[in-house]
Amino acid sequence: MRFSALTTTITDIASISILANAPVLGANGLSGPRNPIIDPKKFIDPVIESLRAELRRDLVGVVLCGSYAYGVPGKNSDIDLQAVIRPGWKQRRWLTYQGVAIDLFLRPAVVIRSEFAALDRGVVTMFSKGRILMDSDGTIEKLVDEARRIIKEPLPPIPPGEWPALRQGAISFIKSVEDTAEIDEVSTAYTMLAALHEILFIYSRLERRRFGKASHQLPLE
Repeated sequence: MRFSALTTTITDIASISILANAPVLGANGLSGPRNPIIDPKKFIDPVIESLRAELRRDLVGVVLCGSYAYGVPGKNSDIDLQAVIRPGWKQRRWLTYQGVAIDLFLRPAVVIRSEFAALDRGVVTMFSKGRILMDSDGTIEKLVDEARRIIKEPLPPIPPGEWPALRQGAISFIKSVEDTAEIDEVSTAYTMLAALHEILFIYSRLERRRFGKASHQLPLE
């Protein structure tokens, strides 16, 4: 398969049965279930009250993350919430309230800090640019301050011993693209995206910079 043909391949993904209920790409862009650009407060408050009733004193705080926190929501944006809890378990919940999608993470502070230490780009970005909605004891403010400090720092250099694994990972993805190129266009499209993600990750490590969604590259207040 010639790679130029991949420009039309992504629209074919819509026909895969496992994506039948998800927003899909069509001739005019994204179609399917959409959230209007709304004031998220009236949808967030009931979620927080439900968490208070469920967790009581075990609910430490809540942070609004993602595009609504950054002031750049789109028609397809969901509401992203990070709930910090005292128990040692973690959970992700997908909620729908009055037709609006809400993505809710529940984790203790120790797990969040471990993800900070592991340089989890998504978690660091969410807390560094999130909006504090509830903070029972100052823990959330400390987490936000830690994330903002981390995100301003350059990534550590790649240790010499890590290079072989990074290099082999990128080579494996590229070989997978070559293996599927003449067989299955949809699989090739997926594999190319995975390879691109891996290569960009390695590039960010080389440059010692963090990259995120373009719409999220906003200055900290």
